Amino acid sequence: MIETRLQSLESGHIILSPNLSARWQTNVRFLYIAVFFALVIGFGFASVGLWLVLPFTGLEIAALVSLIYYVAHKCHRIEVIYFDQHRIRVERGYRAPKSRWSSDKFWTRLIIGKPTLGHPLRLFLRGRDEQIEIGAFLNNNDKQKLLDELRQHVHVI
Repeated sequence: MIETRLQSLESGHIILSPNLSARWQTNVRFLYIAVFFALVIGFGFASVGLWLVLPFTGLEIAALVSLIYYVAHKCHRIEVIYFDQHRIRVERGYRAPKSRWSSDKFWTRLIIGKPTLGHPLRLFLRGRDEQIEIGAFLNNNDKQKLLDELRQHVHVI
């Protein structure tokens, strides 16, 4: 998802975030239902003497909860691209910025990596010394929108 906020023609920021497959409340409801059915089946087997199924039911539940939490956590990452008359800055993180990259606008170039079969378009910002990939988690339509937005503020290679 792309959200652009412009203060003027020369300054503003672009917020990039992955498309959420489900809200956290939906994930919790799914977990309740899956845990309920897993426990019913596990206790059903235990009631006929196959009690060894219960530890594996617990492992199954623990694996399901941890994987859904991991995916939900990864879906809440965010990248913010700030730009003004002189600088471009990219901040990345989950709840707060964990990494920052900045460059003078004069030296910054947008590099478009050509898509190959089965791989989406890749976008890079290159400064004087280093480059970073931006929007790696976006789908092709969102990357095209991001490309259109960035063309107004950065020189394209």
